[in-house]
Amino acid sequence: MDETTHDWWVLGADHGRALLHMQSAWVGRSGPSDFRLPDGRDEDELVASGEFASCSFSLWFEPVPGGVLVGDMIAANGAGYKIVSDRIIEAFDELDVVGFLSTPADLRTHDGSRLAGFHLLHALPESPGHKVRPFFGDLAHVWLFEVSSRVRWELARRGIDDMRIRPARVLTDDAHWLVSDLSALDPP
Repeated sequence: MDETTHDWWVLGADHGRALLHMQSAWVGRSGPSDFRLPDGRDEDELVASGEFASCSFSLWFEPVPGGVLVGDMIAANGAGYKIVSDRIIEAFDELDVVGFLSTPADLRTHDGSRLAGFHLLHALPESPGHKVRPFFGDLAHVWLFEVSSRVRWELARRGIDDMRIRPARVLTDDAHWLVSDLSALDPP
């Protein structure tokens, strides 16, 4: 199956497991409810644009207390960042997947040590030939994204499956509910 059959899959971090949730940080941020970036934009604007590599300030991710770091996607504490492993980016590159941008993510542990091996992924607006796209069309600031059936099965074949994966046709019907209720990603 391919995109002509509308067989797309939604990928997201597994919020339900004891995974490490990360939250964005920058110099001068007053706390988790401060969404104003040093350049004056709202944080959601940055997430929606995907312009991570061209930020005029340092952006990093710190752990929210609890959990351990596992998985190929890391939860961004409810924000729209898509933090994915090198394994996902390498698979996309090997499969010549188009429809996304990525830049290395600066993840840090509680003691400030850097964690290598992760990227910020930005799904580009849907276009012919793309194998990655934002969830539910233009909701680029949501932490989920969609991949074609071919990409989904190639990720699984490579053992990249420790994340939430659901058929897009099922989730699209309840997209507004899903964004506010993570249990919608639970298997039926």
